[in-house]
Parts: sequence; structure tokens; C-alpha cells
Amino acid sequence: MTLKPERFRWGLILIYKMSNRKKIKRENVTAQRFFEDQAGPLNMKLVAGGSGLKRNILEPTVNRPSLALAGFTKYIAYKRIQVIGNAEAYYLKSLTVKERLNRYKKLCSYKIPCIVYTRNLTIDKQLKAIANDSGVPVFQTPMITMRFVNLATIELDLLFAPRGAEIGSMVDVHGIGVLIRGESGIGKSETVLELIEKGYSLVSDDVTKVTLLDGREIIGTSSELSRDHMEVRGIGIINVGAMFGAKLVFPGPALDGASVYELIDNEKPDLLMGVPTVWLGLLQHLNETNQTLDCVETALVGGSAAPRAMIQEFEEKHDVFLMHGWGMTEMSPLGTATSRTADMEEMDIEKRYDLQQKQGKAFFGVDMTIADDDGNELPHDGVAFGRLLVKGPTIVERYYKAEESAMDAKGWFDTGDVAKIHPEGYMEIVDRSKDVIKSGGEWISSIDLENAAVGHPEVAEACVIGVLHAKWDERPLLLIVKAAGQDPTKEDINAFLEDKVVKWWLPDDIVFVEELPHTATGKLLKTGLREDFKNHLLNK
Repeated sequence: MTLKPERFRWGLILIYKMSNRKKIKRENVTAQRFFEDQAGPLNMKLVAGGSGLKRNILEPTVNRPSLALAGFTKYIAYKRIQVIGNAEAYYLKSLTVKERLNRYKKLCSYKIPCIVYTRNLTIDKQLKAIANDSGVPVFQTPMITMRFVNLATIELDLLFAPRGAEIGSMVDVHGIGVLIRGESGIGKSETVLELIEKGYSLVSDDVTKVTLLDGREIIGTSSELSRDHMEVRGIGIINVGAMFGAKLVFPGPALDGASVYELIDNEKPDLLMGVPTVWLGLLQHLNETNQTLDCVETALVGGSAAPRAMIQEFEEKHDVFLMHGWGMTEMSPLGTATSRTADMEEMDIEKRYDLQQKQGKAFFGVDMTIADDDGNELPHDGVAFGRLLVKGPTIVERYYKAEESAMDAKGWFDTGDVAKIHPEGYMEIVDRSKDVIKSGGEWISSIDLENAAVGHPEVAEACVIGVLHAKWDERPLLLIVKAAGQDPTKEDINAFLEDKVVKWWLPDDIVFVEELPHTATGKLLKTGLREDFKNHLLNK
């Protein structure tokens, strides 16, 4: 049994009924409400302009006012939170004191809701004074700019969404939120308890708070007061988590290394679950502060493959076993996992690391195979790799409102991943089909190249994308975020990679960047990078 987090998204069955209910309403969102709700998760502090906290945020997104600060003030998205990151701060530093003063006055003359400085950037005294005089709240956060933008946008969407309440209990049944309604005394809670005993998950009891997101998606949550509790006739109010021995700790949007470690240190979990970028940030923080994960026994990685260096560091520095999990929503949702077995304890450590790098064996009821672009099945020899196909009773048959089946003629569903399947049944993700680099007719795994680069001690994060090439059609470009206080060169990185990958996989160029874009869950977001760098090699 598991307890669900404070919010849970459910299917579209009730959407149109819910959206027409008058009791679902949109509330005003002020700078004060945003700050009170997100000061902790977004690590914000108020530094100036406290008198203007009642200013309304009129649009659920943020704006980086680069053009306005540069003097182009014909258009500015004044209804949004204004975010100042490195680019804006360095530009302002290049101006004279008088020019900066004019830029600050102009920005604060608009009815902007507030200003947020990221990366703990220094805030000029002139701006603080102007903000105090004009009543424009100014906040500061240590978060990197794009991460703040992504997380703040998600939370603003939720704050702006119409909300209300439904009388009924909610249970997660195979990934679908089921709202159980009925008159008092007919046994709603008893039904929920039976479902929990069968392995389904409690979301809320008796009253379910609802939020209508984007006019089409309902989010269900319990109230703070009743969370984890339910009333059972004849017994009273019970704590479901305590009863079934489960405790889940959710970090919210604060996924930087320091915040994650603080949560671990306070809550003492023995199992961690997250994407590789979250654990890279945590490990970096642990190295910088010389701390260890004394309470943790296992870390589960999903969303992307974990680098071998991460697996080793968890094991050798923190005595934490790292395991992979793989799946997708269309699979309800898990497909494979690696688990610690007795055989692993007897293995040579390097052989065990090899095994831990794979995504694991299929669960009961899930069949897997790999195929080429023509649909021909490929051997499960650990060498051949191709499109990963799955089938089984928990695999999607068709998408919502789609007329065509999502499966091929043989009943296989294409996951969009490129993988190998080893003779012993272990599946290994090579890449996403959209991310694999096709150079001269041969495939290059961006994941393997990224994971090799992250093994360099002076690299914090790496991203590999395929870019246009005059001769080979496509070649790998390696984007590197340097570790704090480190300054590796292109030559250093290439020398490190030479014995990690085959020669023709080596990147044609290496670009050092300040940060990399991520999704809200911490996955690398490569779409924009491909567009920004698509002609990089052609222009060299």
C-alpha cells in the first residue's frame, strides 16, 4: 500500500461535469500568496518592496525582462513575475550607475507583480531603494534561472487553476483516480479500505479537493487536516500510513542538492526514488560538504539511465545500492527493474556495476522484444539494438479518443526507446529514438556518451545532441556544465573520453554552458538545444 502525495491527477471521465460546476472558482493570486506558498519550495526571501505584496499576478507564467532592460520598452509582459538571471545581471553591470538607475526606474514604473533574482545574484542598493519607494516586491533565490522558471511556472498554473471540493473518497486504481461518491452511511470508506487492502492507493477520504488545470485536467487532493487519515464506521478515524507501515516523503519542487539532503537528513528514508539529474545534484552537494547518506540503503533511478560513475559513487562513498526502474504511463506504468539478489553479493564488483547499469528484467505480464526500422525482430544477444516493443494486459491499446490502435499488427506497442536485450533477460536502454544520433548510417548513443562525460571529476552535467554535418549527416555535439570551482578544457574532456567510447563516437566539438534546460521532473530537455545548435558544426 502506498499513500499518494498532496495532489494526484486523474482521468478525464468527470472533467466536463466538473468544469461546469459553479462552486469551482478561480482565486486572485497576489505576490504575497505566491511568496507564502513557494518561499520554502523555491527557496525565496524578500529583500525589498514589502509594501507591494498585495500586487496581483495576472498571468500564470514568468518573464525575463532582457529587452526592457536593454531599452526596448515598447512591449513588456508586465502582468508576469519578472526574473533576473545571469544574462540580465551581467548586462546591467556593464552599464554606468546612471544608466542602471534609469533602467531600474523604468522597469518598476510598470505594474509588474514582483521581481525575482536567481542564483543569489547581488541586488543593487539603487534597485532596493526604488523598489521600496514604488512598492515592487523583490525576492532572491539561490536556484539556477531555468530551474526556477520551470518550477515557478508549474506552481503558478496550479495557483491560477479553478478549484473546489467534491464529497467523496478517491483511490488510485491502476493509475486512474477513482472518485467514490454516495450518500452518508452507505459504506464509501469501507469500500476504500477494501481497495487499499487489495493494493490500491488512498488519495483522500470523504472530501476531495479538486483543481481544474488547463480547462481539461482534474487534480484531486486531500485536505491538509485529513491527509493520510480515513474514517471507518465502527472503528473511528485511522491513520492509513501507520496502519500499513508506509511513509512517503515528497520534496515538492525544491530538488537542488542542498534541499534534497536536508529532507533526507530530517526524514531518514531508507529508499530514494528520482531521475539522474536530481542524484547528480545531491552527490555534488555531499562532496562539497563532506557528508554521507547514513540512513539510505537503496536508490532507484528512472527517467534516464544512471551513469556508471554515479552507481560507483553511491556504492563506494555512501554504501547505497543503486537500481534502475523503467516504464511509461502507457504501461501502467512500470516495465522493468533491477533488484538486489543473492547472486549479486557473490559477483565481482565491476561485473555487478555492469548489471546495475541495465534497466532490469520485465515484470510479470510484460513481454519485450527489439526490432529494426522494418519491424524485423532482432536477437536478444546483448549486442544488437533496435526499437523497444512491449505487449501485455497492462499495456495501452489505444490513446484517449483515438480511432486507431496504438499497437502494431502483432500486438506490440512501440515505446519510442532504443534498447538491447541480453541473453539473461536484462533490458538495457541505449537511447530515445528521437535522441539517437545517426552518423553515416551508424547509430551513436547519446546516453552512453553523456554518462561517460559525467564520469569526469570536473563535470557537473553533460548533454549530447546530434547536429548537422556536411559529410556524415549528423555528428555528436557535447554540452558541458562545469563542476563548481573547476575549469576543464576541451582537450581534458576528449582525453578522458578516448578510452571510454569507440573513436568514431567522440564528439566533434565540446561547448561549455552555464546551465542545461530540464523538464519539471528533472529530465534533460533537448528540443530547444537541437534548434539552437543545429548549424554549429556547419558554421565552424
